[in-house]
Amino acid sequence: MKVREFDRYAVTPDFDPAEGSLQVLTAGDDRPVKGEFSYWGSDLVVLYRENMQLRLWVRGHDYLVDTLHVTWERSKTGQSTVSVTAHDFKRTWEYNPEPAGVMPRSEATWGDEEDFDFGLFVRNLVIEPGRRNALFTTRPEK
Repeated sequence: MKVREFDRYAVTPDFDPAEGSLQVLTAGDDRPVKGEFSYWGSDLVVLYRENMQLRLWVRGHDYLVDTLHVTWERSKTGQSTVSVTAHDFKRTWEYNPEPAGVMPRSEATWGDEEDFDFGLFVRNLVIEPGRRNALFTTRPEK
């Protein structure tokens, strides 16, 4: 499935959840984007929709977002901490989100904090079912 890099949008590789790998796509691939990826520290994290279900792939584990508990906080020094808990998995990451001065991925004049931080973006989706249910869905043409 085609995914895009959360922080930069210019990178759109193919992601295979079974392998946990990103592969370079050939030019002209016009499939719709089905997810976004980033890194928490050195760990690849992919948020994607498959079979109408929003999923989070992290460290070789694949979870339905509906089943996760995610917490996020930012320290006074600007470092983010995100924790993901599932029935058989608990992990906490500390990482530095995109540095100040980088344009947010949002088209809004002023980006929200989550435009710079994938951990906060994931946490917000977990707690906001309306957004979660709409992300990476194909809307019928009018």
